[in-house]
Amino acid sequence: MKMWKLFLPAIAALVLQQGTALFDCASHAADAKPAPTNPTEMRAVPDGNYLVTLELNGKEQRLNLKVKDSAAQCVNSSDPILKGLRGRFQQYLIRNEIPRNGVFLLFLMNETQRMNQLWIFRNDGSAAIREVPDRGEMQRAIPTDNDSIELPKRMQ
Repeated sequence: MKMWKLFLPAIAALVLQQGTALFDCASHAADAKPAPTNPTEMRAVPDGNYLVTLELNGKEQRLNLKVKDSAAQCVNSSDPILKGLRGRFQQYLIRNEIPRNGVFLLFLMNETQRMNQLWIFRNDGSAAIREVPDRGEMQRAIPTDNDSIELPKRMQ
């Protein structure tokens, strides 16, 4: 719970600073399965696999996260150091009390890595990912039917 209190002001500032621009990113999920609901109605991250593209140390890395009951586990990755990441999604709260539907905090960690991410879901089922601290990387997650880390053919 202490970690939540440390990062909440930074995340709140990011959301307030970026505003709706976080939701207006171009769609990258051409092969993604359709979203079950409108992001403004989402109160939990839908279960399934997500192909996540991150920029770490200046290099693009991919990992596949399996989500079940708001728990996330890395099942495949392009970098061995990311294997074993586990975490839990929490719905983002404005001023610690008002839920922001379609926006979720994810705290991932393994023996050597820790990541704090803000996932902002889009209408196509994908999510823009912002990290704390945010350095402006264009990171995303797209729903997928398997645990592959290869981009779908239409996205290559």
